Amino acid sequence: MKINTNKYKCTLGILIIGLIFSLISCKKNDDNTVDNTSSTTDATTGVAPAQEVASLILKEIAEFTKGNYTFYLYRKTSAGIITGYNEIYVQVKNNVSGNYVQDASLSWYPLLHKISAPASAISKVSGTNTIYKGYIIFLTSCTDTATEYWQLTVNYTSGTDTLARASSKLYVTEPTYKRLNVLQSAVDGQQYIIALVEPTTAVVGSDVITAYVYNTVSSYSFALVPNYKILIDPRMPDMANMGSSGNVNLSYDSATGLYKGTVNFSMTGYWEVGLILENASNQVLLGNEINDNDTTASTIYFEFGL
Repeated sequence: MKINTNKYKCTLGILIIGLIFSLISCKKNDDNTVDNTSSTTDATTGVAPAQEVASLILKEIAEFTKGNYTFYLYRKTSAGIITGYNEIYVQVKNNVSGNYVQDASLSWYPLLHKISAPASAISKVSGTNTIYKGYIIFLTSCTDTATEYWQLTVNYTSGTDTLARASSKLYVTEPTYKRLNVLQSAVDGQQYIIALVEPTTAVVGSDVITAYVYNTVSSYSFALVPNYKILIDPRMPDMANMGSSGNVNLSYDSATGLYKGTVNFSMTGYWEVGLILENASNQVLLGNEINDNDTTASTIYFEFGL
């Protein structure tokens, strides 16, 4: 089973957006996950906020206080934050009243030195009173040092009560398998970010595969790319580059902003899913076809271990 041998190395990467800016990719840090175990019932909701956290099977990844408010960040995994797509949940507690905020208007902004990352809006989780969620696609990992970390700024408004620029240091690790491609197209000169969303854990058989595609407007700004296509070609490098049948290329879903398709894994082992990004005119922007001769992989791909 192939493992990404570069995941613990500190390297200097370059993201090209018409201008060039540097990304520092650093070693994996220790797991800093903790749990919010408070069982106190919120006086305004009649529900213990920790029960809402437990019902969604969330793990706390960060906690920070600004003024009278404490912000809790969660993920659905104890692995913490990784390079690529991260669904992140938020709770806000009023430390004066002891209640968790139900009507918060939240936004966030991730920053590492002079680069940012694609980030969604934050919305209330359906069926909860105190939990909000969104996603951030972190473009590089960083280690737990005094200078290398992502700083996440959360802006909060509730009625006339405004609290801006509450921030926390976040440490981002590399996942075991490749889930992110950042590359400039020689065809249109655009830098594209292709981030895997699902599956997080693949199984033998057919898996729904989804991804976001962004292009880089500037080092601080990113835009969703609609109406393109992502062609897929799953291969097993350790099994003479054996492929699979029954795959469906990813097409754009305007309701979610995701690209969605089907990938078929015919057996357990290490898989590379080769990708080709095509624009609305069927012009290849990134990636390449795989053949049985000299082209055994695409320049852009996702990895899976089953």
